[in-house]
Amino acid sequence: MKIFDEFKQFISRGNPLDLAIEVIIGGAFGKLVNSIADNLLMLPLVYITSDKRFNSLKFVLKKKI
Repeated sequence: MKIFDEFKQFISRGNPLDLAIEVIIGGAFGKLVNSIADNLLMLPLVYITSDKRFNSLKFVLKKKI
């Protein structure tokens, strides 16, 4: 709950410029994480599976009886 309390304290200060900057930084960070995932982490999976359609892949943990 500490994060929620800190966020409530941040909002109660009433500085919209800080909030706008945080939203912009958060959006840029999200794009950075997506780019790393798409370009660095997915590339080896494509070579290993030789299939670019990951929605057709499935892993069976337990067979249905």
